[in-house]
Amino acid sequence: INAEVKAGVPQLWLWGIDSGGNRVLVIDRRFIAYFYVVVSPGYDASKLAREILDMHSESIVKIEAGSRKLFGTSVEVLKVYCDDPQRVAKLLRSFEGVKDCLEDDIRMSMRYLIDNNVVPCRWHNVEVREEANMYRVRVDKVYLAETVPILLEQSEVNRPDLRILSFSIICYSQEGSPQADKNPIIIISTVNSQGEQCQFLANDKDDTCILQQFICYIHKYNPDIIAGYGTNAKWMAYIRERTQNIHLRLKIDRANSEPHPSVYGHYSLTGIVHLDLADFTDLFADVKVKTLENIADHLGIMRNSEHPVIWDVDFANYWDNSQEKPKLLQFSMDTAVRIKGILDALLDFSIQLSSLVSLPLDHVMTAAVGFRVDWFLIKHAQPV
Repeated sequence: INAEVKAGVPQLWLWGIDSGGNRVLVIDRRFIAYFYVVVSPGYDASKLAREILDMHSESIVKIEAGSRKLFGTSVEVLKVYCDDPQRVAKLLRSFEGVKDCLEDDIRMSMRYLIDNNVVPCRWHNVEVREEANMYRVRVDKVYLAETVPILLEQSEVNRPDLRILSFSIICYSQEGSPQADKNPIIIISTVNSQGEQCQFLANDKDDTCILQQFICYIHKYNPDIIAGYGTNAKWMAYIRERTQNIHLRLKIDRANSEPHPSVYGHYSLTGIVHLDLADFTDLFADVKVKTLENIADHLGIMRNSEHPVIWDVDFANYWDNSQEKPKLLQFSMDTAVRIKGILDALLDFSIQLSSLVSLPLDHVMTAAVGFRVDWFLIKHAQPV
């Protein structure tokens, strides 16, 4: 799910798969974000509502008076519907009669999930009408929601077959850790959920073609999930900067936009779940040195003794040596296979955790345990 503003109209984009296996985008333009103003004791709530509307009528859709429990005590509140709760709440905190503003820091997309009991990675029914694909998103169908999605508690429809793409990259650097402004990407290896393995190679040390081929391959395969290792911390931003160096844009998501930083240090791909398996390493307390290779060895996916590890400081030497280069190519593909194998082992767990705490699948492992607990409690604290 992501929130968008098109032609000044806020809307929620829900990306999913229907029971027929079609990739779909359901757009809901009816939801309005809101937050609560706690009225100071003794202050007239109706008067405060009029004052707020007089000052900020261009930003506020409507205001409803009511009461809520705050630390067990009933307080008067104004429920303020507006286009940007954080900005409006910041302005209102200086108003006379405003004791506090609450829930203004809940993002619109999460507000929608919580209020409507829309649960990630679960089946829902929603009344829709088909729309033209005016935003040119990479899906089979675009729909406009006419009702709120209704969660199906018991569904006879199994989990759909997800198109998964794991990838690894090798960079050329003879002087320490590679830097995106000067060190090219020389190998990109991919493995998809059908077992197809692809490898893209630079022309010596020119990564123009390799990046173009990688982007085209993602468009063609159109994955639901893209997985890597260390992609949030470094590699997604690295690939984006390398494409910019050759006057390209890394338009690999389903909305023809580039990967962008999101909450919890995550790099989001609109319409695609981006998973960084480095965010899963805390699950393995027995693995002391949490490298990809050690976790794959621990899970029995690929034994280090049978598939030797090449350290990144040696990549350049292997690339420049025609006899050693095939070993580097094999190691790069082994890395992509390791990523795919680990994801296969952990995906069901991640999906169940996402459904439990109502954090989208691409955020649930990036978020610290405390954030997962917060969202679980926020969801269950909502009044029925």
